[in-house]
Amino acid sequence: MSSIVIGILVAVLVWLFLRVKRMRALQRRRARDPAPADNPGTMPRIGVQGSVTKDQLRRLKEFHFEPSRHWSKEEADLILDSVAYVRAAIFQLTGDRDAPEEFQNKVLAFILTNDSLREYIISWGQNRRSKGYSDEPGELVRNEHFERVAAFITSNARDGGEREGEQGRK
Repeated sequence: MSSIVIGILVAVLVWLFLRVKRMRALQRRRARDPAPADNPGTMPRIGVQGSVTKDQLRRLKEFHFEPSRHWSKEEADLILDSVAYVRAAIFQLTGDRDAPEEFQNKVLAFILTNDSLREYIISWGQNRRSKGYSDEPGELVRNEHFERVAAFITSNARDGGEREGEQGRK
């Protein structure tokens, strides 16, 4: 009987030892690789909700967005301007006019979730509209904002973001 009790005690002690060892390893791993934030960057709401125009809704659908009637005119302008900027930047850097939508969406998310880039695109788009420019922006000004977007495009194109689409088209 006492050998059974000793066996159970040894088993419990081994189990506790292994559990503590696992917990410490997990803590070390978490300390080395911090978990991503629960809330990755998001685009804040701007403008008056529900003020999006029919023309903006039509143009958003042309870019394969599912627009909401709850969006504001300013939000729709920001998204449309961001898409134009992303496409122009990708073309300027890679010469590719038809980059995969998944890749464009990654770059778009990078811009829309970054405060300074988002503010730049807002002013860039307002300037273009006030001067009566079309949807095709042409050559983009190489400033600090362009360089940040260019670095993101280049690093993600190297990681296979753009090559996947090229392989699919061949």
